[in-house]
Amino acid sequence: MLQRLQTTAASRSRSTTTKVESGNDSSPGWKRWARTMTPFLIDLKRAQKTRMVGAFANSLRRAEHSQARHKGPLVTGTISKALLNLNATFQDNNHSDPRHNKDGKTDRFISGILRSFKKVDSKEKAQKSITPAFIKHLHTIPKRTFFQHISDLCICAFFFAYRACKYSQTTGTHRIKILTPRNVVFQQGHCIITNRENFATADIVFITFVAQKNDMYHDTVTHHATTNPELCPVHI
Repeated sequence: MLQRLQTTAASRSRSTTTKVESGNDSSPGWKRWARTMTPFLIDLKRAQKTRMVGAFANSLRRAEHSQARHKGPLVTGTISKALLNLNATFQDNNHSDPRHNKDGKTDRFISGILRSFKKVDSKEKAQKSITPAFIKHLHTIPKRTFFQHISDLCICAFFFAYRACKYSQTTGTHRIKILTPRNVVFQQGHCIITNRENFATADIVFITFVAQKNDMYHDTVTHHATTNPELCPVHI
């Protein structure tokens, strides 16, 4: 039936050239969809569109669009993100969300598929948290060595809850921008310190994150100095 629906949509839109105007058309979810489906399912009824999206979700689940080295089904979170990117491209091109029913809510057919995936997904393995004791151990690494610089980054990441892409080079494309010296401001009392030779006298540090995944821009996080020389976010 799904093949018949796709054939119908393709035949009805064959004479229409579709131009995608969204920045989301470069997302993996959209690329996978465009390779297998008629882009916007023109002239299909709403219920038929949700069936097509459900078929696409199952195709993603079976890793039919993943790299050959991938083994096993994709997890629910990955599939949900792909469908979310798909919806963004639809809406950016003035088309309704193909996952929704006539009431504007996620169709039960789609939510049922995602719920069934989640039930059989393997349990997430939580990573162990870094403890203050480990941070204190990093502080004992001899100064003026490459490993000391690495330990300083780890200690700073501990206090400011950094992701790796915020303080180091990582593979792939990221919206988050790596921090630079201009993103860090030291202050003593109410006075900003501009001379780096006086940074050791600071009692407050501000770090501004230019762009983040949660769409927060120029978000500034503040930390005050502590009396513990080994665990002080200002003097590390």
